[in-house]
Amino acid sequence: FPSHDTLSTGNIILAIGPRGIASIDYLAVNSVAYIIDDINDNFLFKKILNSIFNNNNAEIKKNAKTLFEKNHLKMNNRESLIRVLNTKSKPLVI
Repeated sequence: FPSHDTLSTGNIILAIGPRGIASIDYLAVNSVAYIIDDINDNFLFKKILNSIFNNNNAEIKKNAKTLFEKNHLKMNNRESLIRVLNTKSKPLVI
């Protein structure tokens, strides 16, 4: 799984793995990577490679930067943690 730093670089992420894996699903749901979820799908593989090599990547790069800024900046994470810790919550009843 690419580190959060990878999202901020502007480099293209090519993720290979099955759907249902948290890291693959996270990248797919946020449209920040090209996903190959079936290594036997030659059409998909060629389509993705063509997109990468033809530089049709502006939207994916924009999404990656936005996701990085939203979910992976140290300051934002710190503020989120402080908010959670300061929130009064009801006890969990099982």
